[in-house]
Amino acid sequence: MRLTKSQIESIDRLVKKGIYSSRGEAVRDAVRRLELMLSLLELQEMAKKKGITKKELLDELAKIGDELYTQKFAST
Repeated sequence: MRLTKSQIESIDRLVKKGIYSSRGEAVRDAVRRLELMLSLLELQEMAKKKGITKKELLDELAKIGDELYTQKFAST
């Protein structure tokens, strides 16, 4: 993998600030975030084809997020 000097410097700043423990961690997180964004865009397109509005989709995603949060932290 090749990155520009500017990209490496940006990653190094994030590591120096303590946001990531290493360059590798920063790159892995960036890839995960890109995958998530692409999945959400794909979901939005599928919803649009089925006549589901963006607001309805976002409301449903928020509901799912709340349910997952409750399941994960209800016992703590």
